[in-house]
Order: sequence, then C-alpha cells, then structure tokens
Amino acid sequence: TYLETQAQYSYYTGGIDLDVDSLTHLNTQEDHIMLSINVKSLHRYAEEATQLLSTMWHTPHFDELDRIRELISQIRSSEMESVAYHGHRHAMSAAWGMISNVGDLHDQIDGLSYIQFVKQLDDSLNTGSPKEVVQGFKALANKVQTGIAHCLVVSDDEDHHQITSACAQY
Repeated sequence: TYLETQAQYSYYTGGIDLDVDSLTHLNTQEDHIMLSINVKSLHRYAEEATQLLSTMWHTPHFDELDRIRELISQIRSSEMESVAYHGHRHAMSAAWGMISNVGDLHDQIDGLSYIQFVKQLDDSLNTGSPKEVVQGFKALANKVQTGIAHCLVVSDDEDHHQITSACAQY
C-alpha cells in the first residue's frame, strides 16, 4: 500500500525529489524537457534507497485512487496559494511563454498553464472520469520509462564505487 511504501521511503531516504526542467541544446538550439529524480540517503542505506527508486521508476502503481485524488488536491491547493504569493513570477513566466519556446515549456511545467492543468486534473478526478485520468498516468509513465536514463552519484570518495555499483544494478 501507499502508506507502507511511504514508511520505507521515510526510513531509508532523506527524501525523493522530482524536478522537471526545460533545456536548450547549445549546438542545435533544440528545446528539451529533462526529468530528474533525486534521492538522498545515508551511506548505509544507499542500496535500499537505490532499490526503492528503481522500483518506483520501473513499476509505478496507480491503484489507490483515493490517495491519488488526495495528492492532486494537495498539489492544487499549494499551486493556487502560490499565485497569491508569486503572482508576478507567474505573470512573467506567461509573458516569456508568448515569445519563446523554452518560455512556453517552462509555463507548461511551472507556470499558470501548469496551475490550470492541475485544476482541470483535480476536477476530472472528483467529478469527471477518474479511470481515464489513471489511464493517462499509466500512459505517461510508459512514455517516460522509454527515455534515456542516467545515474549520477554524489558521495564521499571512499563510498563512491560501492554506491555507483548499486546504482548500476538497477
């Protein structure tokens, strides 16, 4: 269940963070989106943390619909609050999106367009077709998993080889 998995994340890691960035390749000027998943852990839990990250990446679960609704509702509340505190930043992001492809990508992943998307997603989960939303999540997970994955390890010199080996297993 979600709570069991959350307990493992709390025990073995100092947190798992997801970040989406828009990048422009210097030579080709092509725009790309990069998904980063970061995990922090103590050395003694590095292998367990890596295993948890691998399991999350390769076998995501979307079967606890009530928990998905709750998480999306929390995200919506947080994003709506951010408009009050960061309205100027959102307005600048929207303006940047009108004149630049990278700005448009940024607005879609962290601007007013994203907030509007989260609001529609929350409404769909609560009044629309939650099973269609879950199918969309599954399709997105499959698409993301087919991308190129890289593992970057930041650690003390003495631990680096062992942690890198654990990362390479998954």
